[in-house]
Amino acid sequence: MKKIVLGIIVTFFGMLGSANGTSYTETTILNDWLWGAGTYSWTHNTPADFSVPADTVTSASLEIFAFFVNGNNDPVYVQSTFVGNLTNTTFDFSEWTLEGTKFDISDIFSPIWDANSFTVSLNYNEFSCWCPGLLYLGGSKFTLDYENGTAPVPEPSTMLLLGAGLLGLVGYNRRRASKKA
Repeated sequence: MKKIVLGIIVTFFGMLGSANGTSYTETTILNDWLWGAGTYSWTHNTPADFSVPADTVTSASLEIFAFFVNGNNDPVYVQSTFVGNLTNTTFDFSEWTLEGTKFDISDIFSPIWDANSFTVSLNYNEFSCWCPGLLYLGGSKFTLDYENGTAPVPEPSTMLLLGAGLLGLVGYNRRRASKKA
């Protein structure tokens, strides 16, 4: 019976898992019509506890939702670094989901990163057949996954395992003391 109870406890602690990384998502609503050619900029915030090199960036992406993009001649820059060209947002009617242009911006967060925000710039050039066109920018979503090296927090499974071990020691000592008496 004791072996069965011990097996259940070990299985329970094994299933708890551990805390790995921290995930952060920020969406900026732009809701702007752009006409002709020019530059449009906006900022995204980073988490308050985020800093490089103390934290390790696992992945970082920027997704921009835009409609009526003429061709593929609208470059996107993050912190003045070219990350790719803007394309039209697609809409899947079967799943009711929007999918914008995704950019991998993991490399932007260099070891000298100490800012709590970053700037995104779009150099748009919406001319077709010698007449200006319209571009609609709906929004931008920033997603960051990182290992937080500045504020380690013990995960619940570690605390439960420590507590169970301490309870086991207390029980063992009581049993030993009662046998001596």
